[in-house]
Amino acid sequence: MALWLSGCTHLHDAEKAALAKTTVEEFQKFQTNTAQVYKAMSDNLQKSVTKTAQRRKEMTQAWELAFANTVHAKTWQIILDELENLEKQEAQIAKSVNEQVQAFLEKQRKAATENNGTTVAERKDYAWLRKVVDDQNWWAARKALLRESLQLADEKLAAKYPKLDPNKKTRSLQEVLEKQEVTTLAVGENGQLSPQEEKVGEVLKGELPQPEQVNLPVVVDTYTTGKFDPYKDPGLTVAILSLAVDLADAKLQKARLEASYISQRIGALKYLKENYKFLKNSKEWIEDLINKGFILRKETVLTTLNRLRDRGQERNLTTAIEALYFYGITKVTDQSQQDQREVLPYILDHAYSINLSALNGREHEALISRGLQGLQMYHEGGVKQEDIANFLRAAQTVALAVISAQGK
Repeated sequence: MALWLSGCTHLHDAEKAALAKTTVEEFQKFQTNTAQVYKAMSDNLQKSVTKTAQRRKEMTQAWELAFANTVHAKTWQIILDELENLEKQEAQIAKSVNEQVQAFLEKQRKAATENNGTTVAERKDYAWLRKVVDDQNWWAARKALLRESLQLADEKLAAKYPKLDPNKKTRSLQEVLEKQEVTTLAVGENGQLSPQEEKVGEVLKGELPQPEQVNLPVVVDTYTTGKFDPYKDPGLTVAILSLAVDLADAKLQKARLEASYISQRIGALKYLKENYKFLKNSKEWIEDLINKGFILRKETVLTTLNRLRDRGQERNLTTAIEALYFYGITKVTDQSQQDQREVLPYILDHAYSINLSALNGREHEALISRGLQGLQMYHEGGVKQEDIANFLRAAQTVALAVISAQGK
């Protein structure tokens, strides 16, 4: 396609054209090698996490055995004291996790304020996670629209240059907005993320005019600041929109990464809530049995269970056993998860840093790659000198426009 981007088709400089082609090929190899390096880093981190999980499972079994061998000798007061201490620890951990997530968001969003002046750190009920998810959804829709715009521009180019496929058809942008669906995310209870399907136009509502008013010039004007007519210069439009798709994809992957990271961090809160339920039941049931005189604070577990059994108090015996069961879950889970709670944030941060670095690299590589391809086009005679200047200027502006796209 390089030779068909303008009416200028003579070879400008064979030696420089060959050198430009070699440079493009070498840079493509660099991109492949870089991606492999980041993949190796992620794989090694995952192996470490898997190995740690295996050791934790073995340790949990040992803790369960130790609990079973020692619980019978404890008094009910000792158990209540342990549950109370665990309750305080859970509250501190929940507070710490919240602070970590909010600090992350403040760093990423520069504590951006919404229309009501509320900062990210002050949002309640996962509203801050929903904002991150909204970004992911917008980029998914933008990418879909830009891709279709690229195909439409390519179709215009094919009509102008018969060597391209003139029969390739694409949908109108109005049809894309009204009918095409993209996979978006929704935030559920406790911050879980679930996929759903939405129309492109619904996601981008307010960012573009009405669907029937959206055409190629509107898309180019909205998402780039390149001053050119996409119909008169389809070759330049293809190059620019191709770059825009690359950058939009990188932003989409970044938004997905951020949403996943935050969801995992607040997943610790979900675990704390589940564990607190067992803790609360155990504590309340033991206190109820004590208040009703069925068990004594200074009495050991074994003595109490034998007494209730001998007296035929099956209901109270069952309640005491269930309270011990929930106590055991709380105690063993707390021990088995303690190191995970301490290490998990660092693991997530490490994985996030690796993936973010890879995505940042993709953005820069996309800009460099398109620039090198533009130089190759020029030396091969595919574009005029002024077109190259327009291309590089438009590439720069589209990068800025796509990276900081005006949205909601």
